Amino acid sequence: MQKKTPLLNKEFKALSEENRLKILLFIHEHQLKCAYDKDGTKRCDIQCCIKDIAKHFELSLSTISYHIKELVNANIVTIKKEGKWSHCEINKDKIEIFLNFFNTLR
Repeated sequence: MQKKTPLLNKEFKALSEENRLKILLFIHEHQLKCAYDKDGTKRCDIQCCIKDIAKHFELSLSTISYHIKELVNANIVTIKKEGKWSHCEINKDKIEIFLNFFNTLR
């Protein structure tokens, strides 16, 4: 248990900021709208672009970029570049680590 605790410090710090939590939930909502094939391949016409996040929260693009950078540094969110666009996705492996951590507290 003690080995995992330091690994989550950075993640909890990243999520302690209200806007980052809201951004994470926004990205999650977009991912819920995506469909998956039987082999697990994601098919999504609705990408979660950083510019869309900035418009939704009425924050500057630089502020959104900063918050997303903190989520990426904590390995909670990943960025996929497609041309000039940057799309965000939640790192499901990291969420699994969170779930396992909280399950140990039961």
